[in-house]
Amino acid sequence: MKFSLIICTYMRPQPLLLLLQSVQEQTIYPNEILIIDGSTNQETEKILKESPFDNLNYFRVPTEHRGLTKQRNFGIERVGNEIEVVCFLDDDIVLENDYFEQLLKTYTIFPEALGVGGYIIDETKSEFVGDNYQPKIGEYFLMVGKEKTEAALFFEKNLA
Repeated sequence: MKFSLIICTYMRPQPLLLLLQSVQEQTIYPNEILIIDGSTNQETEKILKESPFDNLNYFRVPTEHRGLTKQRNFGIERVGNEIEVVCFLDDDIVLENDYFEQLLKTYTIFPEALGVGGYIIDETKSEFVGDNYQPKIGEYFLMVGKEKTEAALFFEKNLA
């Protein structure tokens, strides 16, 4: 399954570099990577020239195409004709090494899926509070099921 990775960025060359390094470590590598840069300087372009990545295409957008939605649309317009799946990632994350493998596997398991999202792990510490815990104001309560899924969520076509 051919897929494109679109990363919209703005003034964050170092986090983008960390993301791209984690992309290099993937068990499945993107057929194309489109960097859509809305930065007002050339630091992102400079860092990408110093650290080349396979299948990477860099685009610095003009002022009228800046902003996440506009930059995503700019990227979509440049996706290759043979691409079957488009993946959007924020420029400040680091991927587990099988992220794309799991993402594409979900489309195989659920061929009617329109979109797939991954699970985010961050540095926030949490604690197990038991099965009958009642959250208080100011707390975030996460219910965790016992079934293992291949991806955190997917959207199914409903043509009825």
